[in-house]
Amino acid sequence: MGKRAVFFVDAAHFVFGAFLGYLWCFARCWIKAPSGRQRFNVVGALNAITYEVITVTNLTYINSESVCQLLRKLVALGLQVPITLVLDNARYQRCALVQSVADALGIEQAPVYFEAACKRLQQAVAQGRLFTPASRPKQGALL
Repeated sequence: MGKRAVFFVDAAHFVFGAFLGYLWCFARCWIKAPSGRQRFNVVGALNAITYEVITVTNLTYINSESVCQLLRKLVALGLQVPITLVLDNARYQRCALVQSVADALGIEQAPVYFEAACKRLQQAVAQGRLFTPASRPKQGALL
């Protein structure tokens, strides 16, 4: 009772091209690379317990159809527990089409604003509040 499969869903858009940070050398190096206009798009779901990643990829755009494909792949796993998704607030993940497909497949979408939690975590790291001092080891992170 109360068991479910929780997946964190997000997309990444990788640009075909060479991006160098800092390169120090005696001779100037040239790296052949495409123009950078083409992208490799990935929308994926990470299982919160097993860290298994389910992905849908394409070379065009990540849109609501891509997310619906991901939902169908998740259902095809044949899990014996209900599926819950934690999404960010991208429009293509929160649109009516995705919600209707999720409802039809029996997938629950968690009403969590994931980006706000990430922003709070980034602020805590930047301000040095993530790790507790040795005098208070059991209090936990001060988020």
